[in-house]
Amino acid sequence: KMDVAKQVRIVRPTITVDTAAYVNGDDVGGIITLTAALAYSRPSRLVSVTLAEDGGQSPALSLFFFRATPAGGTYTDNSAIAFAAADLGNFLTVVRVAAADWYVPSGSGKAFVAKADLQVCCEGSTTSNDLYMLIVADGAYDAVATNDLTVAIGFESV
Repeated sequence: KMDVAKQVRIVRPTITVDTAAYVNGDDVGGIITLTAALAYSRPSRLVSVTLAEDGGQSPALSLFFFRATPAGGTYTDNSAIAFAAADLGNFLTVVRVAAADWYVPSGSGKAFVAKADLQVCCEGSTTSNDLYMLIVADGAYDAVATNDLTVAIGFESV
């Protein structure tokens, strides 16, 4: 029997409010560092992603994961994302969240979505056990407050 260590990293990206709404292809929150997401010297898997939207919106989003900081492209909040060829070698996976994936309980004013059983093998860089994430709008998204979007990332290390 293998010993499995489960951990969850919760991030709340800073998002733009009271300016132009995010449009298809915009970066939501800039580069997000998932500090110590992976266990040193142990294989890890990305197993789940859950999101909560405090304003009750259901934005279509893509979450891109990298094993090193994406640095060669344009990754500025509320700007069109432009991936650099050099960053593609550090790309791990993308998790897509469609507008229809969200659940908005009646009268709650909140929205929730969970993506489970992802089972994506992850490996940090040779110098870090951090991972990095970019959130890209796949349509219009106009957040009501800067802390409306919460993302929880689940990992397992074996």
